[in-house]
Amino acid sequence: MTVGSWTFTEHGGGRLIERGSALSTDGRFMFVVSSDSLRVFNVDNRIGVRNVKFSEMTVRGDFPELDITKKLVRMLVSSDILHFVFSDGHHLWLNWKEFMSGDLELKVEKFQVPGTVLDVLHYKDEFYTIIGKRNKGHNRQVVKDGEVLYTVESVRLHNKSLYDRKIVFLTTDHKVTVIDLETNTSSDVKFSYRRDVMSVAVAEKSDMVALGTATGIIHLVESNTERLLKWHIDQVKAMEFTVDEMYLVSGGVEKVLVFWNLSTGKQQFLPRLNGVIVDIDLSNPELYTLTLISNSIVEFLVISSIDLASRISVASVKNRFKGLNKKKSTDKDVTKLGFDITTDFEVVKDQLFFPLRSQIQVYDYIRNEQQALQTVAPVSQIGKVRSELAIQDPKVKCFAVSENGKWMCTFDSVPTPSADALLSTGEQTYSLKFWKHVPGDAMYGSWELTTKIIDPHAQKPVSEIIPAPSSLYGGDAFVSVDGKGNVRLWRPRALDPNAVAAANNKALQHTEWTLRKAFSGFESSSESVHASWSPDGSIIALSHETNVLLLEVNTSQMDPIPLPSLVQNRITGLKFVDDGNLLLLTKRSLANFNILTWSKTPLNLSLDFPAKGQSLVAVDQAKRIIAVVLNYYNHDKDIQSKVYLFKADSLVPIGEVSLSKGISGIRYSSYNDTFVVVDTSSMIFTLSNKDLPKFNQDSDYVTEINTLVGIAQSNHKVLNNVENSMDLLTESVMLNANSFDKILENTEGLTVTNLFERVLKVI
Repeated sequence: MTVGSWTFTEHGGGRLIERGSALSTDGRFMFVVSSDSLRVFNVDNRIGVRNVKFSEMTVRGDFPELDITKKLVRMLVSSDILHFVFSDGHHLWLNWKEFMSGDLELKVEKFQVPGTVLDVLHYKDEFYTIIGKRNKGHNRQVVKDGEVLYTVESVRLHNKSLYDRKIVFLTTDHKVTVIDLETNTSSDVKFSYRRDVMSVAVAEKSDMVALGTATGIIHLVESNTERLLKWHIDQVKAMEFTVDEMYLVSGGVEKVLVFWNLSTGKQQFLPRLNGVIVDIDLSNPELYTLTLISNSIVEFLVISSIDLASRISVASVKNRFKGLNKKKSTDKDVTKLGFDITTDFEVVKDQLFFPLRSQIQVYDYIRNEQQALQTVAPVSQIGKVRSELAIQDPKVKCFAVSENGKWMCTFDSVPTPSADALLSTGEQTYSLKFWKHVPGDAMYGSWELTTKIIDPHAQKPVSEIIPAPSSLYGGDAFVSVDGKGNVRLWRPRALDPNAVAAANNKALQHTEWTLRKAFSGFESSSESVHASWSPDGSIIALSHETNVLLLEVNTSQMDPIPLPSLVQNRITGLKFVDDGNLLLLTKRSLANFNILTWSKTPLNLSLDFPAKGQSLVAVDQAKRIIAVVLNYYNHDKDIQSKVYLFKADSLVPIGEVSLSKGISGIRYSSYNDTFVVVDTSSMIFTLSNKDLPKFNQDSDYVTEINTLVGIAQSNHKVLNNVENSMDLLTESVMLNANSFDKILENTEGLTVTNLFERVLKVI
């Protein structure tokens, strides 16, 4: 449903399919299937070259609509043909070279199979399917042209050899059966079972079989002799023999790829990959393809077989949200969601930034591809196993990116390891970090750490970081806020270009961020503290529980102006609509307050928002349009959503548009003049109205002048209200021996004038 000419435009995103990757025979291109499209990447320059939705392709033949995410069994390449095989027996294929030239025709046939297809092999231009039930312990059959060639009973695991000549089956009674399609023979392999087997591998030419166990030990069986390979200490999830069969490559829960030299017994390692290794493809002698899974998110990594360097990494949107698997609320309102499905992300130009534990993913939603995965907190170089899982990794608590995309500020916490926590149980080390974007050979470049500040809020965690608007300091500033409402303003130290060039010293070229201003907040700590910066940069709105202060940025001490009591529930979000209108969000309402007229506007909505409801509200400050997301259950108990669009001074929406899935977050991109939406399946949409004129900042002088006049006219009214609201602040502070401790924090780069201002503030 669309009201007011507002429409969604899909840009991609979605989830990658675990078996949905293949390399072209020459290794130049990588084909990847997502939940709704086929993507092609150039391996040499690491960029996407084609992205076509399956709905846009023409299918020649009888092909029902399938859920590709659930039905795709395998994708493979033979010469110029790209094949897709589905569990119901349908086989689609296309000429990938013609596809690259614009031919979107898919041909279709259906294999004659008496059951569900679990896997497919392509050997000597013939297709062999493995059918059976997906549950472990059921029979498996090898079928060719509708004829059952082999039946293996009570199969627990199976795998194929490098080029599909052999199939190895492991049964529930720990027997190993190998089928050779070249010789049309079946043979049993004996091994000494001691522990659960998690993965199997079979060599293409020799009779070697490998069995990876839950404890990490690999059984290598050859010519009825058995030896044990020991390095892994947790589940071995994937294995494969190299083309020359001199190496066995394995991986698993530790996120480490291990190369076993089968003649010497020595190992080589590729540590700290981005997920658990669940599949290894060595069919291309020069390029190895790994399938990684982390938090149910699939990623494909292609590495060089010579130096193990990464050639290309293909990942989907790594947004994280919780609650989709929880039961529906028992509230009287059957349409109401009883849990939080929101996600945190930022948008700058064409890039979306998603936090993921100790990393920040940069995803280009226009090109529909990951551009960077930046580690911003120190982590172990190998994955954790067993008791090590109790050791908590550092986690990015909050972050922000400047409007110009040049700077990023992150805040992470590092828990004290349990072994070191005898006297400091539960303690955290907090770090505020400032990163500079550095263009490089890659399309996007990378982020370089310029400043790290330990415990920036005196051992209090930072709850929110907001970037300065581009109208103030060129956008080169951030504000950090903690649970007590303490506010700190950070700016980079100014560099003299002539001095830097003359000194030719890298240390002088290093931009350092320093504390410039500070505001001491409330006496009590709260989980509900939020801030927002006005578009002109002159005011920071600060909320603590139900209280709101306006901080004057241009004063030396960021003087506070209390707002009257506006809401009954604790505030869960603040957003400036423009320099005069401030949105206040609670779990039960959304209200707008005009700080120029010092009064509420008609926009006052009674809505049910989750705890992180701020992710479901976005503002176009240029056009003064507010987008509000409402997620709900339909009659089939599926999550759907609507986006309502308002003006700050009206309760009547100017637009309404529906989406068939829940929305986890919405942001406004001034660069592309559109709202950006991420749904619960990680699909990315833009929301815009073509009937609205594009905002031209240069032609909006009248509005700016009127705003300034309004501010001047309201000064008297604001000052009159200050006296009535001062009970929100501490009236007096007694000086003691510790009163001046704070002025000596983060003094590097601090001018004498600012130091004197700190002293005056304490006094």
